[in-house]
Amino acid sequence: GKDQPKDVHIKACGRVCALSSRCSEAQIQTFMRSGGTSLLTSLLKSLDEDILDAAATALTSLSAPSVRKPEDRVFDFKGTQVYVKELSFSDSGTAYNVWTAAMVLAQWMARSRTFASCIDRGEKVLELGSGLGVSGILAAKLGGHVTLSDFVPHVLDNLEASVVLNAIQNRAVVRRLNWAEEAGVTGTCSNHGWYAGGDCGSGGGREDERQHKTLDEEEHFDVIIGSDICYEHDHPALLEGVLRRRLAQGGRLFFLYAVRFPTLHAQLLKR
Repeated sequence: GKDQPKDVHIKACGRVCALSSRCSEAQIQTFMRSGGTSLLTSLLKSLDEDILDAAATALTSLSAPSVRKPEDRVFDFKGTQVYVKELSFSDSGTAYNVWTAAMVLAQWMARSRTFASCIDRGEKVLELGSGLGVSGILAAKLGGHVTLSDFVPHVLDNLEASVVLNAIQNRAVVRRLNWAEEAGVTGTCSNHGWYAGGDCGSGGGREDERQHKTLDEEEHFDVIIGSDICYEHDHPALLEGVLRRRLAQGGRLFFLYAVRFPTLHAQLLKR
């Protein structure tokens, strides 16, 4: 129950994670149908970050039964299923798997009347730093016209495949988005590591990135979403540049991330 001490909640969530790796898909589905998912979801309303993280991690583990291949994942958000394929870290960096923040954001989107009211007329939605695209794909299935965006070519290829896999070709597109270009920044920045041989605002030295379409110059969005997309020292400034250019007047931003670096957090709040 929610009135139990904090350590009881965290231990219970840890137990769910441990058991989910050894249970069959049928056993996991039985647990979820018998109220397990509802109990864990209720913990997502906690104001305690440790409980929130433990519950989200447990929910993630339930969405990836051991009988599936590691790269194939299916998530269920209040009856809406999202299919993704995980990638290798060497090809995709931090976009190789689904992070806890993405799960928490998607769980909130699926049950939020506020979010539903923002996309109930098919408004344009931009997901920043899509990675595997869980939140963006869900937004499309909930009714938005979604642009999934990222920077790494292999990640963009995978997102395009996921659009087809989820049968949302009429509601979602994939675009390459270089935050440095958006913010008008030149010189070496955190993007530089992926594209050796070019400045971060110049498109880098890799030809494969140019095969992916980019946003139109004057394209704006009614809703912008993102999860755990600020983790480099220059991300707050770059993110501000993207939002100033792409968020429509009167638009809404839904942004969730884990506070790992206090200094970075302070910079983000200042922006």
